[in-house]
Amino acid sequence: MTASSSTTARLLDRNADLAERHKLVTTTKAGADLQDAFIAFLRAGSVADAAPQDMLADLMALIPRFQNSLVAVDHGGELCRACASRFAAMLFNEIMQDIRELSDRQAAGRKH
Repeated sequence: MTASSSTTARLLDRNADLAERHKLVTTTKAGADLQDAFIAFLRAGSVADAAPQDMLADLMALIPRFQNSLVAVDHGGELCRACASRFAAMLFNEIMQDIRELSDRQAAGRKH
């Protein structure tokens, strides 16, 4: 079920606010900039009244391309299926760990 437009925009803004207040520690300045870009992505989605499914589709299109680019750079310009597979598994684990932590917090009555 999809939330109404105004609800979706409000939730995107709320999540952007939370992400801004609770930034993750990144290893590089580029990572911090990427985090800021993702926060801006949420805000832009709110302003454009974008459907969450469309925003997820954008992420699904972009993340593999940039991930594979970094793998290739790490391998002197060559693609590496093994490393890409390893990264995909790690990404899956990170997503699931994050949702477990967020769900546990929400169940305990905390919003974030």
